[in-house]
Amino acid sequence: MYTQAQELKKGQIVQAAAVVFAGKGYGRATIAEIAEEAEVGKGTVFEYFESKEDLFFEVFRFCIEAHKQ
Repeated sequence: MYTQAQELKKGQIVQAAAVVFAGKGYGRATIAEIAEEAEVGKGTVFEYFESKEDLFFEVFRFCIEAHKQ
């Protein structure tokens, strides 16, 4: 379970990942670029997501939920 601050940080990372994936594609995007876009350290990304693939699926879920509303 995440605190409210952690949920906000996770959302910030997911939104940054969406920007990077959209601009570079999954294959060319790096965790370092996503961290930079989110203005967090690379290690912070891995505190929330085990891999780039996990992060990609979270971006996908985020986009699906956004379109439901």
